[in-house]
Amino acid sequence: MADIAYQEGNYFLALEKYQKVEIRDMHSCELKYKIAKCYLKSPFKVKEALPYLKYLIQNDCDDVAVDYLYFYAHVLQLQHNYIEAINYYNEYLENETTLKKEFDDVELKIKQCENGIKLGSIQSSSSETTAIMDIPINTSYDESAPIISKRDNFIVFSSKRQVDSYNYVYGDQYAFLPKDLESADRDIYLSYRKGVQFSHPYPQFDGDYREIYPLYVEDGSYMLLYIEYPSDAIDKGNIYETKVKKGRWQKPKKLNSKINSNHTEKGAIIANNGTTIYFSSNRPGGQGGFDLYKSIRVGKDDWSKPINLGPTINGPNDEVFPYVHNDNKTLYYSTNGILSMGGFDIVKSTKEGANWSRPKNLGAHVNSPFNEMQFSQIPSKRYSYFTSDRQDQQSVGGKDIYAIFKPVHKMKRAIVTGKIKVLKNGQSLPITLLVKDNSNITYKKYVYDPSPDVGKFFMILPPSKNYSIIIKYNDSELYTLNIDLPKDTYRYQLDKEFELKEIEVFNKVVGYDVIPNETRFEVTTFDELKNQNQEEVTDARYDALLMLMEMIVDRTDKDGLANLNDLDDPIKDISLPNTSNTSNSPDPYYTPLLDLIEKAFNEADPSLLTSLDSVRGDQGDKVVKVPSLNLKQNVIVEERYYFPEKEFDISTENKLSLNELSTFLKERDNIVLDVVWFSSEDENKTLSSVDQLNEMRMNSILNYLAAKGVSRWKYHIKNKTIKTSQDNACILLSVRIK
Repeated sequence: MADIAYQEGNYFLALEKYQKVEIRDMHSCELKYKIAKCYLKSPFKVKEALPYLKYLIQNDCDDVAVDYLYFYAHVLQLQHNYIEAINYYNEYLENETTLKKEFDDVELKIKQCENGIKLGSIQSSSSETTAIMDIPINTSYDESAPIISKRDNFIVFSSKRQVDSYNYVYGDQYAFLPKDLESADRDIYLSYRKGVQFSHPYPQFDGDYREIYPLYVEDGSYMLLYIEYPSDAIDKGNIYETKVKKGRWQKPKKLNSKINSNHTEKGAIIANNGTTIYFSSNRPGGQGGFDLYKSIRVGKDDWSKPINLGPTINGPNDEVFPYVHNDNKTLYYSTNGILSMGGFDIVKSTKEGANWSRPKNLGAHVNSPFNEMQFSQIPSKRYSYFTSDRQDQQSVGGKDIYAIFKPVHKMKRAIVTGKIKVLKNGQSLPITLLVKDNSNITYKKYVYDPSPDVGKFFMILPPSKNYSIIIKYNDSELYTLNIDLPKDTYRYQLDKEFELKEIEVFNKVVGYDVIPNETRFEVTTFDELKNQNQEEVTDARYDALLMLMEMIVDRTDKDGLANLNDLDDPIKDISLPNTSNTSNSPDPYYTPLLDLIEKAFNEADPSLLTSLDSVRGDQGDKVVKVPSLNLKQNVIVEERYYFPEKEFDISTENKLSLNELSTFLKERDNIVLDVVWFSSEDENKTLSSVDQLNEMRMNSILNYLAAKGVSRWKYHIKNKTIKTSQDNACILLSVRIK
């Protein structure tokens, strides 16, 4: 009965029966061999096979298959005992009774053990730490395929936990979960980040699946996933996609035959802003086993013929679960080939021009002799996640989710502060700031708008970049300041004041004259401080400033401390949540904390500060239009001049309006006037008498403007076809910003 249970895959029952028999027959080599093979199938206690396999070796058991040498070496490898494992792999190869060997991967296993020795001896210069994720992310069941959102605010993963049960952990008393604890449920779960932890996860799909796990998620609204339905052949599932509609995931849609084949696909990710999909498949024509492929999007729902990534990435063994970082030049995947220390290991390759570099193992702090797969990472690379079935003191279930944390020590961040004020009739206006770097990436987190009273603002930005600070008022972009933050900038202070004057044309407020006053900024770098032999003071002062930064973040953004990594990867044009209010304005803690920072700076040697007269790229006076839904971009005002029938002389009323317009045009070099006259359609391209009259009306206006001193280069003449009755006997004047 025990043998039947083993053959049926019921290892829990088989082990239980074998152990009962062992009490009566303690010296049976065959029984020891069968018990060992049961433990080799255990998701929790493979190492329990060691004493049984060792018994076979010590007692020269010839009545069982000699592959116990292979199994013994394998378990030693899993326990990181690589040297002894190599010895027994070699003994298995040299055994005369194994000329026709059941296992043909022994030489590969020896190479992997050698990798384990080498990688284990390398003193990693990285400060990364790897740890298992807490309950209830992990349970005694299998959790796998962690996909972290780009903003690190939620994670999706697959779990085989019982959906209706909250008892997820059963300790380490089982080699196999008993039948009454086994779960038939499979689903994808979602958990939101809460500080440094994650909330209780909840299932996302309601269906009958043999296997389901996420592959890629985009903004919580789109997902690639692998599904194997009960009607599919075992291990013959497919890659599907789904979108959120009305708060729920829609029924998954299978990708076409360019991606899904008659063979097996393992892992997929969409990269290059949705234009490329990378996936793994064991379809014919590859380098061997599972290979990585890429395909380019064609149209809306189609993909090009897949391209194998080639022998640098793919080998004769398996390469699965590709993950392409947000930079589109860093590729992570898992391989069980010659780069591994056992099972599947996660490796990394970077793109060098059009080619991928030779992949490298992520190291012993990430990988193990067990299987590590399904890697994902936030854009800053500070947090990474993967699946492992390793069995150690940390492990909870058969497969668990692990996190790699890359701490930030001595963050290279510049504090940009100072005062920016915009005055209108002597009163300070409430303005907001939009910050972009030279890659046109918008920074919104840790950018605090000027206070309305004194104009004090505060930012935390990475140095070694150029930034544009766009000053906005009532949805109008008033002015752009361009600043350079040199490498190792310690502090950057910017003081700038503007005067805002309303522009009236045709008795309408159409825009503002923005008049900048003198600019002052001061830069302090770490190098300057070090040259003054104040390195120790610098470190202490910088540590204090980092603490103040964290206090500001903690008081103004409750999730900020858990998301400081967002500084490394600003989200393009996405407004991040602020717990205090809907604007960037800080809460009441902001001002006293800034005062503390200013006090810290004031204690520095003032001679270390460099004063300059202006900011790079100061634009001088600028005209800004008032937002209007009725006018095209850059057009600040339009006016139609109508003439009595058969007349082309300018009326007294229109002359007053043109006087105002001419004064406005002469004072500003960045304004242009479009003069539009209308004519009827004519196939012969001849002007009718009405058209000639309209042209004379246009010339009357131009002559009048010229008499008032408006230069010819200040206006453009345009002719348009009469479309409506409004265009009859009319000259359209359109004022726009260049």
